[in-house]
Amino acid sequence: YLGITDTYIKLSSHLNTLSISDTNDLLKYFILMADFFEKSRKSEIRIQADIDLKLTDTLKYYTRDTKAALDLMYRRSRCLADFETANKNLDRARQKNKDI
Repeated sequence: YLGITDTYIKLSSHLNTLSISDTNDLLKYFILMADFFEKSRKSEIRIQADIDLKLTDTLKYYTRDTKAALDLMYRRSRCLADFETANKNLDRARQKNKDI
C-alpha cells in the first residue's frame, strides 16, 4: 500500500505542477485529477491504518493467548514434578519401613 500512496503523491504533485504551468483548457482537468489523486491517497492511508490496527489487535490477542498457554503448561509441569517427587519420597519411606 505504501507504493500506491507514493504513486498518488507523485501524480498529484505533477498534475498540480502542470496545472500551474499550463494555461490552456486542460487546466481544469489537471486540477480535478490532482484533487482526485490526493483524495485517493488519503483514502488509502485510512484503509492501511485500519488494516494495521486489525493486525495489531490480532497480534495482541494471540500474544496474550500464547502467554496464558505457557503459564498453564508451566503450572501443569510443576504439578507433575511435585507429584513425582512426592511419589519418590513415599517409596523411600516405604522402603525404610520394610528394612526395620
